[in-house]
Amino acid sequence: MFDYEAADGLLIEATKKLLWLWQQDGWAKELLFPRWPPILWFGDARSPKRKVLTIGANPSRWEYLDDSCRGDWKTYKKTGDESLLKRLCHLDKPRFRVLDAADESLEGILAERTLRGEIIQGYNNYFLANPYQRWFGREDGYNVEGFLRGLGASFYTAATTPYQAIHIDLLPFATLSDFTELEQMAADDLFNSGWARQTVGSLVRLFQPLVVIVFGRTNARYLAKHIDGSISCLPWTQYQRASYQIGGAEGLGTKIIGLSVNLGNPRGFNSAGLRSFGRYVGNLVGLHNNHP
Repeated sequence: MFDYEAADGLLIEATKKLLWLWQQDGWAKELLFPRWPPILWFGDARSPKRKVLTIGANPSRWEYLDDSCRGDWKTYKKTGDESLLKRLCHLDKPRFRVLDAADESLEGILAERTLRGEIIQGYNNYFLANPYQRWFGREDGYNVEGFLRGLGASFYTAATTPYQAIHIDLLPFATLSDFTELEQMAADDLFNSGWARQTVGSLVRLFQPLVVIVFGRTNARYLAKHIDGSISCLPWTQYQRASYQIGGAEGLGTKIIGLSVNLGNPRGFNSAGLRSFGRYVGNLVGLHNNHP
């Protein structure tokens, strides 16, 4: 059964950290809108199915910004003209619970349990509404979802798979820049302090996954260096146009799969190829022992 009390406590602690980040010059420019609560996870944590957990770096800016903003965003990235940021528009139907600019605030999250419940409900309902399919993929489709189907998992609650997939990130805050541009700030303020280790570890314990899938060599390195020093993996092994590694995390109490392929744009793989890759890796970690 899903532990709402633990999830509520994690949201409080993440919000406190987000409020602190807003006071730091570098982070204030990255966070942009104080209407964005932390995003602790994506997917239905209430599902009774055993969990498969995927881990990325941090939530995409496009979780909150509409695709029609891409022109302004590219110009801003090229010129640094911050006046363009005022034109970046929000989604008409946000994927997550966005704070009302008139009478809600990040501080209010700390005080209002009902608001926290609505935010958590948004995490659980993410794949029921308008997920970022350019990365996660359509139901029974391509991208990450295609690989997961080979493992016997799905982000989508209605899928008849034996496992429920949930996504988390090393940092639960959407930023304007990609994580690779924020590595030093993240190291100084979130990783070296142990904050990310505690938060990610708590999320893994909350979901108790059969396996954790880490996207990208950099994220795999951060997971081993900053989150669980007990992680031990076999060397990266080639599989067609991708590489993978298999290992375990004694501290997190789970098996680990590392993937080098960008499943948001899995070049060299069609839908059937992603499923075959997922089945192959799933066999290596024993996920298929309980289903065909």
